[in-house]
Amino acid sequence: MPLVEDDFTLLRVIGDLCLERDDQSLEPEDVVSSAEDVGLERSSIDESLSVLRHRRLIETLDSINGELLEVWLTATGLDQYALRYSDGYGDLLREAAAWLAGQDPHWCTSRELASALGIQHILAAHILVVFSSRGWLRLATQESGGAVPACDISPELRRVGHASERSGS
Repeated sequence: MPLVEDDFTLLRVIGDLCLERDDQSLEPEDVVSSAEDVGLERSSIDESLSVLRHRRLIETLDSINGELLEVWLTATGLDQYALRYSDGYGDLLREAAAWLAGQDPHWCTSRELASALGIQHILAAHILVVFSSRGWLRLATQESGGAVPACDISPELRRVGHASERSGS
């Protein structure tokens, strides 16, 4: 079943909240309140939460009696959000590749990437996950403070980054 407009609206609400708070984890009351503020009815919100969860765009934590306790935007959900609602997402990926190409090939963190690009940590960590899924670097376990360490930056990522620098992106 394809996503409908209410699903996209709720994805945007969740994505906006996550970026605003620089955190992928949200209180359900905040999600519902913000969704209602943009005109979604509670029944549509519940249905869209179910659809987004089924599509693995979000994850939820429910109590034993079914009460919604927490909502997380997944890496796939953040990617879909960014592709649909962030005009400069492709440029941001190229800029991140260019920055990473100039770093120590064995170690850098999402916090360093966020600082260098002037973006939220949630986006920097997500970019590292995207690049890792392409085999361009490896993610280590999270260190304290929530920074995501990246290591073993591949020659392929360096090529992408250097090509981006040459093209002026």
